[in-house]
Formats: sequence, structure tokens, C-alpha cells
Amino acid sequence: HASRVRGHPRARVGAARPPGRDGLIGRPLRAGARSRPWAAGAAGAAAGIGRSAAAEDIARAMVEGVAYRVARLWEVLHAAMPEVTTVVATGGHLLAHPWLIHLFADAIGRAVVMSGAGEGSARGAAIAALERVGIVPDIGVVRSPLGRVFHPRPEVHARLALGVERQRRLEEAVRPLVG
Repeated sequence: HASRVRGHPRARVGAARPPGRDGLIGRPLRAGARSRPWAAGAAGAAAGIGRSAAAEDIARAMVEGVAYRVARLWEVLHAAMPEVTTVVATGGHLLAHPWLIHLFADAIGRAVVMSGAGEGSARGAAIAALERVGIVPDIGVVRSPLGRVFHPRPEVHARLALGVERQRRLEEAVRPLVG
């Protein structure tokens, strides 16, 4: 867990190094993959760990690994729903760590907007329930408050795009070994 790395504040594990720079690649799965097409029983893995790699570097590789998976999910979503134009970051962890939202913007190569409403899934469930009982006539007209916009940095996006491809190759290599 990134917050257990000694000597680093929880919110900034490995943040001193630019994303995608150190050659480490992570497959950050502790509870299997929960998105298709990945296997539910898949296990985590890391590659590129050399003598100079510190715990902080490995933690950062795993965080970047999450960003790579977000980029891969964005590819699937964008192909299926090209009309989606706004990406909104919700949830307590993301909203508490804006640098992570910026990393995700860099990974997908498009702006990510911080939610001004906090926890999106709880809010969405509440709005859906209000529509169901007739208090909200049309869920489509309910607007969410939005916050800060994080724009991708082209040079970081380019490095992370290479990392996405390296993660694909790592996944192909370890699939026979760890699912």
C-alpha cells in the first residue's frame, strides 16, 4: 500500500520524479482485475526493478500502473461512446489527492474535471432514487457542480502512452504465470 512506504507522505508517493521516467512498470492488482477484459483472479506484478530502485520507486510504478489501466479503460469507453466529452473525477481518494487526478489526465490525454459534489456514486444513487419516487422528474436535467480542471501535459502524456504499451506487454508476459 502506497501510504505505508517509509519516509513519504501519503499523498505524494514518488511524486518527486516525473511520471513514466524510471523504467519500472507495475501491474497493480491485489484483488484481481475488476474491469473487462482482465481476469478476475489476476495477480499483481512489477518489472524493471534494478539495484537502484527504492520502495518509493516501486510504489510510484504501481500508482502509474493504475493510471495506465485508466488509460486503457478510457480507450474502451471512448471507442464505445465517442460522444462522452467530459471526464469527471469523483470519490474521496481522488478528490483528496489532486496530483492523482492530474496523473490520470496525463494518462488519458484529455482534461479531467474535479467533482464539486464529492462522492459521485452515492450522489448518483440518491438522484436515481429521487427520480424513481417522482421527486426529480428527469435525471438527465440534474447538473453536478464541477471544480478544478486538470489539463494533460503533452510531454507527460507521451511518456505515459509508452508506459501503457509496456504494461500491455507485461500483462501478456505474466498472464500464463499469475492470471
